[in-house]
Amino acid sequence: MSEVVNQILYDYQGVCIHTQRQIYLADAVIVTVSIGVLPSSQILFNLPTIYSAIAPSSPLRL
Repeated sequence: MSEVVNQILYDYQGVCIHTQRQIYLADAVIVTVSIGVLPSSQILFNLPTIYSAIAPSSPLRL
């Protein structure tokens, strides 16, 4: 992508990636950043817990 990403939003419909130039919509995203970026809050993530990512009709087996 070669753009600065500001925010990644995820819900049951897919992923919305906000950059400084535009907004991308996708089914999924793979994020690769340096380890220092994650705790710095340079990218805001809205990621679901594992329970909300599983379809309600799917039984949870541990």
